Amino acid sequence: MHNKKLKVLFIFLITLIIFFIVFYKILFYIPPLLDYGKRNFTEKTIDFLCFGWHFTNASICIKYLKNNKEANKELGKAAWYRKRYLVKKFEVDGEDLSSVLEVYKNLNINSIKKKLYVFLIKKENNELNFLREAGENFISWKNWKMAAEVLSKAADSNPDDIMSNYYLGQCHLKSKRLSKANQCFEKVIKLKSDFADAYFRLGFIAEKKKNWNKAQSYYEKTISILPNHLECLKALKKINRKIRD
Repeated sequence: MHNKKLKVLFIFLITLIIFFIVFYKILFYIPPLLDYGKRNFTEKTIDFLCFGWHFTNASICIKYLKNNKEANKELGKAAWYRKRYLVKKFEVDGEDLSSVLEVYKNLNINSIKKKLYVFLIKKENNELNFLREAGENFISWKNWKMAAEVLSKAADSNPDDIMSNYYLGQCHLKSKRLSKANQCFEKVIKLKSDFADAYFRLGFIAEKKKNWNKAQSYYEKTISILPNHLECLKALKKINRKIRD
């Protein structure tokens, strides 16, 4: 009798553990991907059953079962249901991913925005504003490689675009490609001679290369344009000490 009770208790505990694991997966994966707009209970239920269920299954297949083939199948189902939902709910053109991107930008769901940007930037003849916008988003996500790739396209399409060159320089700097970053910032100050932060970045690069006098010159130029550039004031103070010593 005692053994029978233990067996029942054991089965109950296992069932409870499985329930909580599934519940956790649902809580963890679904909220970032559900729309945050006002929706009624029916819409939420349909979206969960049609999209969330398949996405959660795919996540479990990838992370725990290591079954990529099944995961891709589930992701395909999730994408198909989500596309239908967007077309109906937001009246977007299901074949036009740019319009789908606009929906996700408004909903601020970054996980989907990233995937759409990656796909859309491969298209030919993207407008400069779109490329720069995509680059800025990749920068905000700290994806320096993708940001540099997109902003290079933007700078190539319009070599005189100041901000494309500036952001591209930032990407190279974050990736420690100092020579490329230097070229970008030099181009920026040729296009706009009073761009204070470009001078500051050039000073930072010179400092990294231990060219103290050049760094000092760029920092002083930054301060002459923007006297309250606090980061530059600190850097200039440090460089002045190094030159004196």
